[in-house]
Amino acid sequence: MKRKGKRRKKEKWPGRRSRKPFSIGPIHLDAPLEWSLCIAVAVIAASLFMGTLQHHIAPPLMAEGEKQARAYLSAAVEDCVEQQLAVTFDDLIRREEDAEGKLLTLTTDTEAANNLKHQAAKAVTALVEELEAGTIAVPLGLSTQLPFLEGQGPRIPVKVTLSGRVETALLQDYTELGGGKLRQSLALQITLPLRLTVLKESWETQLETAVFLGEALYTGTNQGGFLSSLFS
Repeated sequence: MKRKGKRRKKEKWPGRRSRKPFSIGPIHLDAPLEWSLCIAVAVIAASLFMGTLQHHIAPPLMAEGEKQARAYLSAAVEDCVEQQLAVTFDDLIRREEDAEGKLLTLTTDTEAANNLKHQAAKAVTALVEELEAGTIAVPLGLSTQLPFLEGQGPRIPVKVTLSGRVETALLQDYTELGGGKLRQSLALQITLPLRLTVLKESWETQLETAVFLGEALYTGTNQGGFLSSLFS
């Protein structure tokens, strides 16, 4: 005959807690959903806070970033043209003089000028595309707009890319000095369409810089506007 005894209750797993419902008005949720909801609210609040913070700190960083990018690229473009291309004034201008050394005609070597513009655009494009991250950076302290903190804090990189094609043009300037003298100066104008990015803020701007190639002084009769007629 089997002995009847009391059944032992199964013990709950140690550390296991019973789920308590979480209520929002008439809606009842389990505890895991409660935590998920709290985390979602926290993430949304943090995102809104960071967006507002960035909206306030970005403008001064953007202004300084563009200023530094312009200064750096202007110098880099000039070095690039002078060192890599090494084109002189005499490579581009042809002049004819009489036996007394007086100016008769001035002409631009079109082929040499076109080659210079093409090579300059190619070299400057490569210069911007190969720009290393962090080359241009601004201190975070600028965002406070407080003079004693402007140079403080970590440096925020300014990303620089081209937003279009680099354009080049040959600029010639002529100045009559009197006494039958004429001064001619030559420069290469380079236009860079840029897209700058600081933090998550991006904007477009344009940089124009002129690289001086040289100048020359000529002597002519200048009777009846002789020198001016050379370039009409």
